[in-house]
Amino acid sequence: MKDLKKNGIRNEKGVLLRNIRRKVFRKEQMQHALGRVIRRVGSVFMIVLSVWGAGLCGRIVMTSHRFLVKHIILEGNTHLKEQDLRKYEDRLTRNIFMLDLISVREELLKEPYVRDADLRRELPDRVYIRIEERIPYAVLRMEGREYLIDKEGMILESAGKKTGKILPVISGLRQDKDGFWKEELSQALSLVETLKSFGYPELSEIREIEMSKNRGAVLHPADGGFDILCGSGDYLHKLVLLKRVSADLARRNWAVRRIDLRFEDQVVVGTGKTA
Repeated sequence: MKDLKKNGIRNEKGVLLRNIRRKVFRKEQMQHALGRVIRRVGSVFMIVLSVWGAGLCGRIVMTSHRFLVKHIILEGNTHLKEQDLRKYEDRLTRNIFMLDLISVREELLKEPYVRDADLRRELPDRVYIRIEERIPYAVLRMEGREYLIDKEGMILESAGKKTGKILPVISGLRQDKDGFWKEELSQALSLVETLKSFGYPELSEIREIEMSKNRGAVLHPADGGFDILCGSGDYLHKLVLLKRVSADLARRNWAVRRIDLRFEDQVVVGTGKTA
């Protein structure tokens, strides 16, 4: 009997302990669950607070006069003047964070003298515009008018009184339904570049470079001397031949009317009477 009583007491104690453990475990689970809920609510609250704060700061920044652009600094320009930027003032003199610098750059690149442009902000109220300009390279004489063009053949402006006393003059081109004869103009500019690099004849000795449909490029001398028919292509080789032949002609003292370089490895000299 005593053993049965002892066993019964032990069983009751075991049940009681298990019940206590279950209650403690459930309480801990509830505390953990409550903690997770509190942490999640706190995280959501912080996100909402951050978004609200960012929006408030954004509104303050976007409406503050401190960030209104007051200075536009133009750099690297020679032909493009500050007054040329007046058309962009409405798009640049606003809140510095609201500027659409990409579209302004695209518009600037349409200016004849602008090859490239770089725009950047400087807080709180400055915009820098760095210009890379096209450089006048030659004068294009066409249909009674003269235009300044750059090395790529881009028309920059009317030459006006800048008649090409320093710049080489290119003539003989005509307009067609597709615009200028780009291929002929490209050849003329290639010849100008070769003349500059080779150095013979001097550009100052050339009155103009005529692009003839039948004869190709023709050099007309400034001093009334003989014409030089260069044709098209491989201008460096042709100028080397010209220099060699000119030295020989000078020794012979011939009166030369023209030199034809259009034939491969052959120079045709048109002469008059011996001087």
